[in-house]
Amino acid sequence: MNTDFIKIQNEIENNFSFHIDYLRKYLSSEKIKHCLSTATYALYIVRTQKISVLEDKVILSGILHDLCREYPKEELIKKAKEYNIEITKYEEKYPVLLHGPLSAHTVYHKLNIKDKDIYEAIYWHTTGKANLGLVGQILYLSDFSEPLREYPQAEQSRIILSREGFIEALFFTAKERYRLSLKKRDPAPYSLEFIEWLRGEKEILANAK
Repeated sequence: MNTDFIKIQNEIENNFSFHIDYLRKYLSSEKIKHCLSTATYALYIVRTQKISVLEDKVILSGILHDLCREYPKEELIKKAKEYNIEITKYEEKYPVLLHGPLSAHTVYHKLNIKDKDIYEAIYWHTTGKANLGLVGQILYLSDFSEPLREYPQAEQSRIILSREGFIEALFFTAKERYRLSLKKRDPAPYSLEFIEWLRGEKEILANAK
């Protein structure tokens, strides 16, 4: 990425060192790099696309979104039951999807970050959902497309962002994430609803021009 990206990453490392250090209790060094890159790219999106949103919310959701990602499957289910987090039949079949809700819960209760936008963004960052808030949309896009992601769809998403803007990059990412997920699991209903909702949002924006 360019020098703006590097400056943003240095800014985040300096201002959010406590939260980055907190990750070490839960995550490997490689996953921490991804979380920092996700937060950096999220803020890069906000600033380059001139999106009106509180930057701290975007940064914190990016840093902390994968807090419970490296829990074993059995631990994800156990912790979700302990915390009274609803486990759908779909999540019973694919427990890895519980890492979003568990991470959101941990951030809320253990870090005392009681912000509904951050909670929602972290909770839904894997599948998305209809009517997902702006912080959640930014996290969803940056998690998939941050520069350490080397698969071609991530690079294509970054290109679309620079050439066509945020909503087009988000729509592309939602479709690609869904398509790629089908190689590992059955269709996620929330993801389909998210894609259709974004399609409607795109149409509204197009008609408003």
